[in-house]
Amino acid sequence: MILRTARTYARRMMLSTGIGFSQHACKAWILSGADPERVVEGLKKSRNRRTFERRMRLAGLILAHVGDEEGARRIFTELLEHNPAQPLWLKYSAGVPAHDVIVLDRYGIAYCPMPKNASSSIKARMNYLMRGTNDVYAHRFFTNVYETSQTTDLPDLADYFSFTVIRDPVERLLSYYQKNIIEEDSLARELENSRAREVMSTHPSIDEFVGQLESYIFYFDDAHHHTLPQSAYIGTALPHLSRVYRISETDSIFSELSSRTRTDLTPTYLLKSNVNVEKLLPELSKTARDKLRAFYRADYELLGRWLDP
Repeated sequence: MILRTARTYARRMMLSTGIGFSQHACKAWILSGADPERVVEGLKKSRNRRTFERRMRLAGLILAHVGDEEGARRIFTELLEHNPAQPLWLKYSAGVPAHDVIVLDRYGIAYCPMPKNASSSIKARMNYLMRGTNDVYAHRFFTNVYETSQTTDLPDLADYFSFTVIRDPVERLLSYYQKNIIEEDSLARELENSRAREVMSTHPSIDEFVGQLESYIFYFDDAHHHTLPQSAYIGTALPHLSRVYRISETDSIFSELSSRTRTDLTPTYLLKSNVNVEKLLPELSKTARDKLRAFYRADYELLGRWLDP
């Protein structure tokens, strides 16, 4: 539940920093019932060129959150015209075909990564292939598609072995909840790094998280990035990929990559998650489960042929 201090906190932050300088303050203000049109107009009127893209992204997110999809898409489209290297979530919201691809030209390999689909493990191995070491964290070495992205034309990689990893959408969200929110304290860390206050619980139960999913996605960048539908990451890439793996086939992926690169990619220093989402399923109410299946309807339609019944 949003804390009663949200409105007071948000107003104080807005007065002290100005609209657009504290994204969490703006979002908290919206969650506490502020007029979204007023906030969006304030973001648009700012003359600070340095924060232009950040403010306009926030304005679009606000409009999308309150149900003005047309207004949000208009802002996102204008941003893409201003700078095509926008985040994948923005392109997805704008209805623009996009995907992210990591290409290893030396080995003829192309990979479409998605958060919570073994991406850390696969990126670590690709980082090792490119650098010969893992002294730099793989997610820092590769572009963060939540901030910026460039779409590679996959037909140009027709001779490459291109692949991705898909996962049951509900299972994927549960993995994010358990690993990031509960075990790694990701929501609390985001607020600490942003010097923002906790206006929503950073340690919700799974039913609380799903029940307020739209608000969590709106307020926390971490939740937005990791719960974005898989169709946002691979919707345009899927028809051109050489292979689509299930999350349960990660060992097959590493064997294939080891064979193609003639490099042993199974050392223990490479990443592997031990989260068991099966333990969370009994805690997920039928209402929450039905909501998630509706929320990820597009993913189930896109990926149905690869998912277990």
